[in-house]
Amino acid sequence: MEKLEYIPGDLVFHYIPKTTIKKYVKVYVCSTNNALSLEDMDGKLYDYIGVLYPIPLTPDILEKNEWKKLYEKFFEKNVNDIRLTIEFSENIYVAINRIFIMEIHYIHELQHLLFGLGLNSEMEV
Repeated sequence: MEKLEYIPGDLVFHYIPKTTIKKYVKVYVCSTNNALSLEDMDGKLYDYIGVLYPIPLTPDILEKNEWKKLYEKFFEKNVNDIRLTIEFSENIYVAINRIFIMEIHYIHELQHLLFGLGLNSEMEV
């Protein structure tokens, strides 16, 4: 399996030490020695060395981030004359202006796409 790459602004989670409790965080600064600066959901910054996990993309997360549910498995968002569509089927597919371009699984992958299109990539979980 490929190593996941995160960039500042990505939403991920890690487990609180010695528990199974997930802590959702935003990557703030990445460094080359696996040390990270993270921002928790209260806006507090802290340093972290350890494993980060991707957050699966779900319909609930899309709705929380103002994506419009079209049908049972389709969500859409129109931004700056760009129509983004996400289809939840066996996999999760993204379309731009009704042309399917890629398969994604996690929030940070959608954030990278939005950032690459010059759109707001900030999201909530």
